[in-house]
Amino acid sequence: MADQKQEPSLTAWACGIAAVMCLIAIADLPYGFYILLRWVVTAAAVAAAFKFIEPKRPALLFAAIGLALLFNPIVRVHFDKEVWRVLDFIAAVVHSVMAWAATGVRKQLAGGAV
Repeated sequence: MADQKQEPSLTAWACGIAAVMCLIAIADLPYGFYILLRWVVTAAAVAAAFKFIEPKRPALLFAAIGLALLFNPIVRVHFDKEVWRVLDFIAAVVHSVMAWAATGVRKQLAGGAV
């Protein structure tokens, strides 16, 4: 069997970028960054939701839907800054897990039998 290196998907990249932005968002930044964050996190979460429908991964699917609803830039959810910091950290962790899952590393580690 040839040793193939699988490139991360666009969904994995989007989730990775969203995770980094969520970690950066813990700092005090201009309001415009947080508006951009809402769009990026929502777009990455929607992409992840579509990615995780097919492999039947309900936990990741519901996590992605939850993030998309929470960070939705159209119908905004309002919390205090301290609450958002905790939510940003949680979102960074969830997006990191989704990025890892979207790369297919688990399939490679299991020999493609997952």
